[in-house]
Amino acid sequence: MDSQLRLTFAQAEGRGSPMAFIRHTSRRLWRRVLWGILFVAAGTAAAAYFGYRRLAPLPEAELALKAGVEAMVVERVHQSATREGRTVWSLDAATAQYQLSEKKVLLTELAVTFFSRDDRKAYLTARNGAVWTESHDMEAHGDVVIRNDAYRVETEKIVYAHDPRIISADGPVKVTGQAGDLLADSLMLDLNTNRLVMRGHVRGTLAAGEAQ
Repeated sequence: MDSQLRLTFAQAEGRGSPMAFIRHTSRRLWRRVLWGILFVAAGTAAAAYFGYRRLAPLPEAELALKAGVEAMVVERVHQSATREGRTVWSLDAATAQYQLSEKKVLLTELAVTFFSRDDRKAYLTARNGAVWTESHDMEAHGDVVIRNDAYRVETEKIVYAHDPRIISADGPVKVTGQAGDLLADSLMLDLNTNRLVMRGHVRGTLAAGEAQ
């Protein structure tokens, strides 16, 4: 019996002391705990990342397209167009309704400033209008007024072609300036040269010049 106990104890001693066994078991346990913490941390980081990507705001147009929205309204809008590093017009409006499928923005209470190469400015105001987002062409209607340092134009509707920078009106127009008041059936204004051309039944009153 004693020899059997001694043999069993000797075999146990050959495998290591009780303290060594405890230390070995503790290391294995800590490794498992550490790996568990790393997996939890990685899972939390991944969930936070993909949750942020899912909830992060997108640009207005992209967000509307993903939501299946064809039009949306934004208040207090400011837009501008540039060419060769220069601002050629800037626009402010009370509201803008984005017609995404037509690549057009409908505007209310708009005010536009047109800039020329020699830093001259022309100002346009109207009750309503529209801008095509790709071409930067524009139209305005309802109490349209265009003014600069030399004259003031009043009409009901104008069209602005961005490439040639020409404003045209195909309806009745009134032009008021230092030389007097003129009426016409249509008008064309070249913003590059600041040249104004009136056509069709041009009539009005011209101020008499001073005697030399």
